[in-house]
Formats: sequence, C-alpha cells, structure tokens
Amino acid sequence: MYIILDTSSILFAMEGRKSALDTVMLKHPGKRILISEGVIKELTGIGSGNGKRAATARACLGILKLKNVEVDKNKGNVDLWILERAKEKDVYCVITNDTELFNKLRSKHIAVFKLSRNGMLK
Repeated sequence: MYIILDTSSILFAMEGRKSALDTVMLKHPGKRILISEGVIKELTGIGSGNGKRAATARACLGILKLKNVEVDKNKGNVDLWILERAKEKDVYCVITNDTELFNKLRSKHIAVFKLSRNGMLK
C-alpha cells in the first residue's frame, strides 16, 4: 500500500524542521511512500533559486534520495496525477497541505490528511 505525498506537504514539514517522510513512516509502518517525477521537478525548480525556500527545497531533494521513496515516472501536473492515482486500490491515503487539492480529494471520498506545524497528521 502506498501513501502519496505532494510538494506542499514535503516543503511545509521541512520548513518546520520536521520530516514528512519520518512522520509518515512512524504513523504508518509498512506503507510505502510514493511521489511523482513532477514533485521532483517542482522541488528542483524551487531549489534553483536563492533564499530560504530554495535551500529548503534542495534539502528536501537530498532527503528524498536518502529515503526509500518510490517515484512514479509521471512528469505532468502533480495535482492531476494525485487525483487520478489516489483512486487506485493500492493507495492507502494522500498527504497534502494544499487546501484546494485536499478539498477535491475529500469530495471524491479519498483518505487525505494534512501535516500540522508540530509534524502530526490531521
């Protein structure tokens, strides 16, 4: 079973000095984390700039390489990929801090959570 993470949740956690990946692995042991190539592309784009957010994005990319994260080859729009992929039977839930995406997933009766500032899933 997969847990899908999006760019917003990964960045939000790192900005709060938390690891979205560690939070998910502790809360749901045995589940695998899945992201798309689009997430890597978004983080790379953000990380190519200067400033605190760019440094955070580069740190996120480093962590994704270190952890055992599966990457789907889809390079298209991340939100559209999540909306389609989350319907599959092998997806346990989605974690996003994007309110619009969160509401779309909820309206389709897909299990979805947000990360709080203290690193907990809600």
